[in-house]
Amino acid sequence: MKKAIAYLRFSSSVQQYGDSLKRQNRLVAEWLDAHPDYLLDNLTYKDLGLSAYHGTHATRGAFADFMEAVEGGYIESGTVLLVESLDRLSRERIGEATERLKRILKAGVEVVTLSDHTHYTIDSLDDPYSLIKAILIAQRANEESEIKSR
Repeated sequence: MKKAIAYLRFSSSVQQYGDSLKRQNRLVAEWLDAHPDYLLDNLTYKDLGLSAYHGTHATRGAFADFMEAVEGGYIESGTVLLVESLDRLSRERIGEATERLKRILKAGVEVVTLSDHTHYTIDSLDDPYSLIKAILIAQRANEESEIKSR
């Protein structure tokens, strides 16, 4: 059976009272229902109230733990990371955001964005459409966060 890992994140502690976590969990459950050949790992990485705008989640959050596990080879090649959108992985500038995605994919871990049903694999790194889409999402997420921070 194939393996899936969920990563859930929202930026502000105020969001814990909203719909963000419930929505992300619902999207994960719906994807798993549609893909019964995948089993969700018991470990779900969560950064609840930790911003991705300055990369804090990637230096001291659960996402940092995930990246360490990926780069250390503890997460098997072919495992799918389930995220609501690429902006859950990073809201940093384009270079940082796309580099983070590349490191995950080069390690053989796939990324599925649940909001738009995109499945990124190592082959996506050679697909101009996939790369352009990821870059545009990263740019939008960064601009959104920049506006909100003002």
